[in-house]
Amino acid sequence: MLIIKENQDSLRISLEHRITNLKSKLTQEIQRHVKSLKDEMTLEFAHVDNKIKELQTKMSKYESSHNTDSLPSVTNEDNSQHKLVFKNIKLKNNDQESLKAYVNCIIHSIGLYFNVVDAQQIGLNNGAATKVNPTRTKPVIVSFQEGKHRVDVLKNKRKLKDIDDFKNIYIEPDRSCQERLQEANFRRLAKSIPNLQFRNGRVIEKQN
Repeated sequence: MLIIKENQDSLRISLEHRITNLKSKLTQEIQRHVKSLKDEMTLEFAHVDNKIKELQTKMSKYESSHNTDSLPSVTNEDNSQHKLVFKNIKLKNNDQESLKAYVNCIIHSIGLYFNVVDAQQIGLNNGAATKVNPTRTKPVIVSFQEGKHRVDVLKNKRKLKDIDDFKNIYIEPDRSCQERLQEANFRRLAKSIPNLQFRNGRVIEKQN
């Protein structure tokens, strides 16, 4: 009986060792697979993150390019959306900086506190009165940074009539290059026909 008991104890110990070893191997195998899976997931997440960043960069470049292309440039001669015409400006010094400073004063006087981008006098006489009419000066084309600034000036220009220094200044929308060419053609047509004249944007018959 003692031998049988010893054999049973030995078998039990052997089984316990085998079970312990099996548990250890199974645990190690599970840990190895979990680590491998985590490494694969980390690489996959990094790959997805890089793709997202690439798409964000491409979208930013596209939006920037699209916005730049869609915004009108204030230096484009044919663009009248950022420009206005100021008439009856009389300055002894009609260089660009002097005109800009004067126009800024006009704008500030009607309660708008932004500055213009550019101001240039139309024609080659640099602001001097014309030979036909000594009291008449060339209009000034004024460019704004934003289309909203242009609209704000048009909305508030009526205030000039109450300001002594600027009550004779007139502001109107600029015309496109095509419209200017059309007007020039109408003027030439009116001059070529004795009984016609060009006035207020129209070719009309002269009144005797």
